[in-house]
Amino acid sequence: TMARGEGARLWDADGREYRDFLGEYTAGLFGHSETRILAAAQAAMARGINLAAAGRDEGRFAKLIVDRFPSIERVRFTNSG
Repeated sequence: TMARGEGARLWDADGREYRDFLGEYTAGLFGHSETRILAAAQAAMARGINLAAAGRDEGRFAKLIVDRFPSIERVRFTNSG
């Protein structure tokens, strides 16, 4: 059982260290616990986790999607269950 990760290293529940050659099973180019990603996630959570409405970040993200993919004209974020 892995207890924590940092960069390309993992530590198990018994404190043994390992190299993560699997890349966390994703496109985790930055490795585990990358400080810039952690800081951005913490800042976003500090502003409120669920505000039940679209915010500035969603608008910026939607613009990035529309600018990146010419076939997409509009984006709407909704919940689904």
